[in-house]
Amino acid sequence: RFLVVGQLGNMAIGMAAQPQLAHLFAARDRRSGNTVYQATTAWLIILTWPMYLLAIIYGPVVLTVFGHSYRAGAGVMVILGLTMLLTTACGQVDVVLTTAGRSSWSLANWLLAVGINVSLDFALIPKHGIFGAAIAWAVALAVTNLVMLAEVGAIVRVSPFGRGCLAACLLSAVSFGAIPLAMRWLIGSGLVVSVSAVLAGCAVFAIGLWRLRWTL
Repeated sequence: RFLVVGQLGNMAIGMAAQPQLAHLFAARDRRSGNTVYQATTAWLIILTWPMYLLAIIYGPVVLTVFGHSYRAGAGVMVILGLTMLLTTACGQVDVVLTTAGRSSWSLANWLLAVGINVSLDFALIPKHGIFGAAIAWAVALAVTNLVMLAEVGAIVRVSPFGRGCLAACLLSAVSFGAIPLAMRWLIGSGLVVSVSAVLAGCAVFAIGLWRLRWTL
């Protein structure tokens, strides 16, 4: 459920970007469409990566709020968190594909995802349980997004990777990845240290957003 919350930002940006992308691709203005795609990818990373990174680092601690037995799912948090970092870095790739007139390709891609997910569920869940389910879901999402990324690059000739995307990735990784891990390694993993690390990350993140506002 923590990871699903991040998808709300994905939905919000998708609803805002879809009409604009459809208009630009219909007018054959691929350059402007690519600009919108890159900008929305940077915004998506800014909205979601902080939560995903913190879920990866502090997953075991957060899960104990619901009971000590939930700590057993910490590995699942890491698997799914890493997967969502990858999928959000691809940006609104499915929206780009459909607004560019390739809705049948989108359908085929998601049927592929269902096939991979169900097949791996049958193969992995009996032996590995919830970890097998997490791996199946992760592989299905990763493969589908990478396939769509290759399709929009080859067919629509656009890419989510630009200066804004790179800046958003680096800023998020430093603020909510490097800083918490460094403080844990240097000081410890207590509650006060963890809260201080998150607050320090938020401060660096806010300063970085202001300094990089034009790039983003």
